[in-house]
Amino acid sequence: MKYQEQSKAKLLQNGDKVIVRVPGLDHPITINEIHAAQLGLLGLFVGLLYASGSHAIASGVSVTVLSYAVLGSPAFHSLDHDAPTYKTIGMRTIKHEPWWFAVPYVLSFLVAVYGIAA
Repeated sequence: MKYQEQSKAKLLQNGDKVIVRVPGLDHPITINEIHAAQLGLLGLFVGLLYASGSHAIASGVSVTVLSYAVLGSPAFHSLDHDAPTYKTIGMRTIKHEPWWFAVPYVLSFLVAVYGIAA
């Protein structure tokens, strides 16, 4: 029986395999980038929370997760594979691919606030 890898650093390294290349640019996209973008869709739910009137909670969640992704150690840089252990692979994925998380988060937040809830 094969077991899933438990080491978060090894999971991140394994996830750096190229899944697809952007046609014309030949830019590689890895599974870690895709997972970070999927986690960024949390912005949709936080945007709906904001649109429902819970401004303080939605703003607090947004500031917290975006600050962690972009300003967390190392600030304005990606987390290395061999960085200190975090509690969850999701936290490591967000910090390993901060821009792939932040852009979908902000865009989906804005869609929820101005598109869906309007």
